[in-house]
Amino acid sequence: MSTQEGSTTQRCAKHQLVYDAKKVHSGCVLCRAEPTSRPATRSRWPLLAAISIAVLAGGALALVRSQSAVTPAAPASAPRSETRVLSSRNAAGRSGIAFLPHQLSDGPRPLLVLFHGTGGSGSAILEAFKGIAEQRGILLVAPDSGRSPDGAWNWQVADAPGELTDDRRHATKCIDEVLALPGVRVDMTRVLAAGHSGGASSAPYLASHDSRFSAFAVLHGGVFPGGLGSNRIRGWFSTGDSDTLRTPESVRNAASSSAGVTGPLTLRTFAGGHELSPPEVQGLIDWWLGS
Repeated sequence: MSTQEGSTTQRCAKHQLVYDAKKVHSGCVLCRAEPTSRPATRSRWPLLAAISIAVLAGGALALVRSQSAVTPAAPASAPRSETRVLSSRNAAGRSGIAFLPHQLSDGPRPLLVLFHGTGGSGSAILEAFKGIAEQRGILLVAPDSGRSPDGAWNWQVADAPGELTDDRRHATKCIDEVLALPGVRVDMTRVLAAGHSGGASSAPYLASHDSRFSAFAVLHGGVFPGGLGSNRIRGWFSTGDSDTLRTPESVRNAASSSAGVTGPLTLRTFAGGHELSPPEVQGLIDWWLGS
C-alpha cells in the first residue's frame, strides 16, 4: 500500500521509493519490474497419463478375460494305433510284430493272425492288412517263421496227427503275448488265421488245433489235411486268375482235399498274379466280419 508524499508524489510502501502518481500509475520502479503474480496451476499431463494407463490396463484385462471366456479347452489326445515288435523268439531268434488299432477302448476287437510267404517276415505281410485293420479296428499278430532245412525263412507244418512244430509253438506264444497286453480285449467269436503262399498251410494247421479260432484263410497256397486238428471251422481259399505259382486249379484242389476235415469252405479267384491285391484283402475281411 502506498502513502502520499506531497500533492502528486507518493511513496511506495513496499520499497520506500517516491514516484509521481500523475506520471506513473503502476507503482514505483521496483514494483513495475516485478512480474504480475498468477495463481499456481498444476499440469494436467500427469493426471491424463494416469487415466490413460488405467484405461489401457482395464481394456487389456477385459480382453484377456474375454479371450479366456471364449477359447475352448484343448481336447484330450485322441487314441492312436500302435505297431510293436514282439519279444517272443523262435529257435532261429526271430520274433514277430503286432498292430494295435486305436479302437481298443471301444470294446473287444477282432483278431487276425497272419503267416507270411517264403523268405518273408511278419512285418511284410502286416503291411498288406494294416490299412483295413486301421479302418475296421482289427488286432493283427504276424509272427516270423523259423528257418527250414534248405536255409530259407519258411514254415514247418505237421502232416500227421499230433505233431507240434516249433513254428506253431512260436505263433501261439506271439498270440498269448499280445492278448496279455494292457487294454487288449478280443472278440472271441471273430478270430481268424490267414496265410499267404508258403505260409498259407500254417493258417489251417494252427486254427484247427486252437479252439480260440473261428475261421482260417488259405491265400495262394495249399494245405496238409493230415496235420489238421479237431477244431472244425469255416475256411476261405483264394488266388489270382493269372497266378502261375498257385493257379486257380491248384487252389481248388487244395480246398477239395480239406473238405470233410474242416467246416464249410469258400473259394474265390481275383484278378492278378501271386501277390495279395487290395480287392482280395477286402473280400477276405468282408467274408470274415461281414460287409
